[in-house]
Amino acid sequence: RLGVALRSDTTHRELRSICTRDRGSVLQVTALHIEHEYLPVLPMIHELRESVAFERLWRNAGENYHGNGNLDLPTLVSEVWKPCWERLSDLITRIRNGRLLL
Repeated sequence: RLGVALRSDTTHRELRSICTRDRGSVLQVTALHIEHEYLPVLPMIHELRESVAFERLWRNAGENYHGNGNLDLPTLVSEVWKPCWERLSDLITRIRNGRLLL
C-alpha cells in the first residue's frame, strides 16, 4: 500500500507528467486517471458533501450495493451515485412542490 501511495503522490512530479494538452490550449489533468465521462460527478459530490440529506442517501445507497466488493469508479457512479442523486432530486422536487409527506 505504501508503494502505491508513493507512486500516486504528485507533489514532486513535472507538470507534463500529470497533464496533457487537448486541442492546443486546453490543459487536461491526467494524474487521477479518471475517465472524462465521470468528471462532472466529482464537483457535484464535493458540493453536496455537507448536506445531511445527501450524506444519509449516500450511505444508504452504498450499504445497499451488493456487488463483489470491488467498487471501481464506473460501478460507484452507476450503483451508488445515480440512485443517490435520483432520490435526492426527487426529495428536492417534492419539497419544492409541497408534496413531501413526513
